[in-house]
Amino acid sequence: VFFPPFEAAINAGAASVMASYNEIDGIPSHANPWLLNDILRGEWGFDGPVVADYFAINELNIRHNVVSSLAGAGALALESGVDMELPDGSAFYSLKEKLEAGEIDESILDRAVLRILQLKQRARLFDTPYADAAYADKITGNKEARELAYQAAIKAPVLLKNKNNTLPIAPSDYKKIAVIGPNSDIVVLGGYSDEPRQVVSILDGIKERWGNETQIIHSKGVELTSNRSWWDDNVSLADETENLSKIQEAVQKAQDADLIILAIGGDESTSREAWSETHMGDRNDITLIGQQTELVEALSSL
Repeated sequence: VFFPPFEAAINAGAASVMASYNEIDGIPSHANPWLLNDILRGEWGFDGPVVADYFAINELNIRHNVVSSLAGAGALALESGVDMELPDGSAFYSLKEKLEAGEIDESILDRAVLRILQLKQRARLFDTPYADAAYADKITGNKEARELAYQAAIKAPVLLKNKNNTLPIAPSDYKKIAVIGPNSDIVVLGGYSDEPRQVVSILDGIKERWGNETQIIHSKGVELTSNRSWWDDNVSLADETENLSKIQEAVQKAQDADLIILAIGGDESTSREAWSETHMGDRNDITLIGQQTELVEALSSL
């Protein structure tokens, strides 16, 4: 179930691999030589470096509790097949004493260094250590990049059902289209998207494409949380009473619509990496947050 897309990426020429934070059968990925050596390098033939993300190696000690010290975490990760600690490093820095004491085979360190140097050589970093900032700025979000992103977006959606061949939508078939939902007028890109140069919400896209052909009406229906920042530790769900009122408003607006386009789900504060479930982080189910179920049921009755 999980390996095929990763194997496909390796076969397509992925230059480096980042180990995951999680455990597999109780073994953390950064301490799993079966995963990083037997499968990745042995079966799949990957010859590039494996890197660790923020604090991942430290967590062998403080979260997974498989070693008793930071130096032990660094040694275990290195021996298991992790070659570099990103972005700053701390566990690998603590390996000096173990190396000097002969507790780590220096050939394992040499192996990791070689893989990193080979990657830098492939990237021609020794010949061209500095990027052309002006060129990078010029091609970021340019016409070609946007067209590629558009083609990727077209191919990315997963269609579960197309009852009565509703899709693709022909706006000429509808006099009034209602665009409703908490994600209808925002762009949900995820916490690692920084500030894109061009964004288009579902509502804005529909207005731009079909606004001259049919009447477009809009209602949020419900709010998900009182905050949308990816960085907020504590996330509070939106007020239920206010949401129920917003649902009534949405139903009223959509009453005579010929088509309802509903944008529901989560946002950056309800699906985040590494926060606990109590902080709306790594949730253990995909049920709809807040009163979205009530919104769907109310609109379905129209």
